[in-house]
Amino acid sequence: MEGKGIRAILEDEVFLRTDASGARSFLVDRLGTTLALADSSGALQTQYSYDPFGQTTTTGPSSANAQQYAGRENDGTGLYFYRGRYYSPALKRFIAEDPIDVAGGLNLYAYVNDDPINLIDPSGFSSSPGRENYNSCSAGGQFICDTEGNRIGLGHTPGAAVPLADDPVFFAAGLFAAGFGGAAETTATVASTGGDVLPATFVRTIAHGERIAALEAELAERTYVSGGLEHAIISLQSGERVIVSGGTGGIQFGSDVQRVLMHTHPTTTGPSATDFIMLEQTGQRHSYIYELFGGGRTRFDRR
Repeated sequence: MEGKGIRAILEDEVFLRTDASGARSFLVDRLGTTLALADSSGALQTQYSYDPFGQTTTTGPSSANAQQYAGRENDGTGLYFYRGRYYSPALKRFIAEDPIDVAGGLNLYAYVNDDPINLIDPSGFSSSPGRENYNSCSAGGQFICDTEGNRIGLGHTPGAAVPLADDPVFFAAGLFAAGFGGAAETTATVASTGGDVLPATFVRTIAHGERIAALEAELAERTYVSGGLEHAIISLQSGERVIVSGGTGGIQFGSDVQRVLMHTHPTTTGPSATDFIMLEQTGQRHSYIYELFGGGRTRFDRR
């Protein structure tokens, strides 16, 4: 049995399934790809990993769940069902011509214009930035876009006075590949509930032009596969932006940190008192949390 909400019915979005193993909630990224199934206690069960074009690896307890890459069904033969036609992750293309002919592009077999990190094609007809009202460029939608529809920032409530420079997706300029300089002094901390709060450990530098959709999905997946270690995107005093990890209960930052742009909570809890104190410590007006179990991305503002 699979449960769907009103918006899910319109988008074929499954958010809960129940079988002989019990109820399982879907943990998905911004493009609808299933990263893991969680049981009723929130513990991760079956987990999925993918290459950019969707070749799928499953770990953990077996599951009959077929809803996997980009929210489409893996039919067990190496193909995914995209309603209008079937897609092959191994070939990185559809196996039939586009039903809408060249209206979907000159290459009748191409998958999302070879941009699977940022685009989806749930119907098999044409690519789009994401699920309806989820990755929208409209006022109050998920993204701020330029005149050509390219995403350059995260959206906010219509009329909100939020400088774009403070937005965690504003990575389109001014990023430099560099290492991470640690510091012994702790100047700021983020924390959820329970678990160890550990010093920030460098994961990688964010390269020029990386998209927030891919970065957020990576942050969530790293948290899943590490067993719940919090991860964060931070801006350093030197101008670089990097991904770091900490403990299951939080992350301590050294004097190199300038801003904490986003961090994960491996729970259903929103921002903690420690998170609000972090805004004071770094002088930020706001930051973002990605709650892994149901909450998604949440903005919290300085009190």
